[in-house]
Amino acid sequence: MGTPHAKLLANGGTVWSVAPMACQGLYCVDRWTEEMYTIRSLATGDENMDNVIDAFDYRCLYFPAGIGAIPKMVPSAPTDDKIWLGSGGNADADGNGDPDCGISIDLDETVAEQNARMNAGGDKNIAGGTVHTAVTQEKELIINKQAVFQLILLPEF
Repeated sequence: MGTPHAKLLANGGTVWSVAPMACQGLYCVDRWTEEMYTIRSLATGDENMDNVIDAFDYRCLYFPAGIGAIPKMVPSAPTDDKIWLGSGGNADADGNGDPDCGISIDLDETVAEQNARMNAGGDKNIAGGTVHTAVTQEKELIINKQAVFQLILLPEF
């Protein structure tokens, strides 16, 4: 039976996962982005049918090129333009345990090349050590911009 709250959470299609990008440390105490987030849905359920609900089952919202201001879920299969890898284990191109919306990366690209495309460095590095030491899908999402949302705090009225 359960409470309405429990029933709502049991149906992943009704709840959005809003995940902050570029989090470091416990509870995301350090970030090198300006309030950037991905918005993910579990509307498709156990996408990879492994009987476990995890990061590989969520699909991000993104704005496809040329379609305008109507977001869609990232494709479940790889796209012809090779920007999106689809869903599942193959979507985790950087091997960090999170498919990061399934965006592809150029495994032949150097860290310096990706950082230059993102304009990383300087104030984007966290005090105590740089975080830009690998080619990552998260940085590729920030470069691509199609699946990155910026949440803006509204003033109190």
